[in-house]
Amino acid sequence: MGAFLRDDLPIVDLHGIRLLKSAEELLEKELFLFSSRGEDACRVIHGIGTGRMKNMVHAVLKKNPVVEDFRMSEDGGSTIALF
Repeated sequence: MGAFLRDDLPIVDLHGIRLLKSAEELLEKELFLFSSRGEDACRVIHGIGTGRMKNMVHAVLKKNPVVEDFRMSEDGGSTIALF
């Protein structure tokens, strides 16, 4: 639970990427990189907007084998993924 409170997590910043497929590819790459480096969590910034990016991020996190759990931030603009 401590990772949800940390401010020093590695970040994947997806907000501003227009194509969902490009954002999905970047997210998958970064999740693998962070987990292989031994990180225990990361913050994925998806923004608030229409929710399309957030929905894609959550779908990727649900199916990715390195992700054990995830939770959206209180402001709704990012999600913490635990490895």
